[in-house]
Amino acid sequence: MDSLKTDPKFDINRTEEYKLSIQVSLDGFSFSVIHPGEKQLLALHHSPVPVSSENLLGRRFEEWFGNEGLLKKKFAKIRLHYSSPKITLVPAKFYDYEKQNRLARLVFGNLGVNATRDNYWPGVEGNLVFTIPESLLNVFDQTFPGIVVVHPLSVYNKRILQEKSEGGNVMALYFEKSWFSLMLYEDEQHQVVNSFGTSYPTDVLFYISSVLKQRELSSKNTKLLLAGDVSSDGEIYKMLGQWFNDANFFVPDISYNRELFNESLHRFIPLL
Repeated sequence: MDSLKTDPKFDINRTEEYKLSIQVSLDGFSFSVIHPGEKQLLALHHSPVPVSSENLLGRRFEEWFGNEGLLKKKFAKIRLHYSSPKITLVPAKFYDYEKQNRLARLVFGNLGVNATRDNYWPGVEGNLVFTIPESLLNVFDQTFPGIVVVHPLSVYNKRILQEKSEGGNVMALYFEKSWFSLMLYEDEQHQVVNSFGTSYPTDVLFYISSVLKQRELSSKNTKLLLAGDVSSDGEIYKMLGQWFNDANFFVPDISYNRELFNESLHRFIPLL
């Protein structure tokens, strides 16, 4: 999808009533417009333009934003997401904001052109620390002053915890093109969050099996939820479907025109 799709109910003169969500990654840029009162998707756009380097991300986003007239309108609420594979979850009782960069360097090594940000996870009682290119952060700060940057996993985790559950184990996977993030919940308690680089579909299975083995869990007794850049006709989904008895795509809790927005909306969970 490389064009803006809008619901007939969308009114460009009423954007002050709407919520705008923007997501940035090295794989491209996306945004959605939602009527929060009606919980309805009104507009969705994805530009699958890969960016070759983190150094270029701020400039490329600035160019893209400059060409999207709708984004310059005034909205009731704006949310910014940056999808970073460099993440670590720190229990709140051990977290110290003043030592965030020191912690990130210990976990990720040399940060290079990156800064760090964190999101508090109330249902987990921890802080997700992640990296973000300084060039992009500078553009965000200039364009959207005061708005906190949210990692997509923060939204995904919140939605999972809000789901009615019958207990048991849940593994949630969020995919980008060259990496994926994994979250594991045992009896509704969050246990694991990590990201892994991938070159082949079998890499996904290797990392998943390693985590399950470490936790002494069976894939057959674990519910699997998928979101992000993964499709029902792709090799990854077919492979996981054979390994898990219960493998499904995450369904957004929002109303939308199914004829217009006929893409698989699990790809855009953080925006919905």
